[in-house]
Amino acid sequence: MRSQVRSVLIFFVAAVVAALVAPPGAHAAGTIPSHLNLSLNNPSCTGCTVSGTVGLLFDDYADTTGSVIHLQRTLNGAVTNLPDYVVGSSDFWFYDYPQVEGVYEYLATFDGDDLHAPAQATASVTVERQQSYVGMNVWTGPANTVYFYVGFAVGFSGCHTNCEVVVTAATETREWEVARFTFPQGSGTSPTISFKRQGATKVTASYAGDGYYLPAQSTLPVP
Repeated sequence: MRSQVRSVLIFFVAAVVAALVAPPGAHAAGTIPSHLNLSLNNPSCTGCTVSGTVGLLFDDYADTTGSVIHLQRTLNGAVTNLPDYVVGSSDFWFYDYPQVEGVYEYLATFDGDDLHAPAQATASVTVERQQSYVGMNVWTGPANTVYFYVGFAVGFSGCHTNCEVVVTAATETREWEVARFTFPQGSGTSPTISFKRQGATKVTASYAGDGYYLPAQSTLPVP
């Protein structure tokens, strides 16, 4: 009898201690397998949108509605917590807005519940600067005059921090600036500009690029 009482007391004390040391809100996750699927739909670019879906399924086919999914983004070792999502159907969309180049790694986590085990899923996307384009037309006129105009284009989101195209003329031994054009809408054609040839053999239009767009250049010989 005493051994039975001792066993009951030991079990009771162990249960109380476990309850006291458990972190607030902690619970033992269940054992029924859970499955997360994380899919990124868009190869992306700086200033563009990364979109994706997360799907949660249980092996017992239970309804996942109301389950909370945690999302994290890692870039260059820096971890950022994205907003949690509460599942309203079998899958859902999420969005992120990268502002710099790099490999973006995403982690989706389901902590489990009383019946279902935790689950994780990962996916990554490479974010790169977009292409930019510079074109030019060059011709000569009377009195040793050179004429030109510049065409410029970047991605659909337009310029961000630098929309300037610089035009230079050059001989074999020197180079000088002849014009600068700003394209605030991100694309367009400059007015026609002229300058005295002064021995110039080529004309170059250059765009330096910025955090969103790659540099671009066009060089044409002076006829």
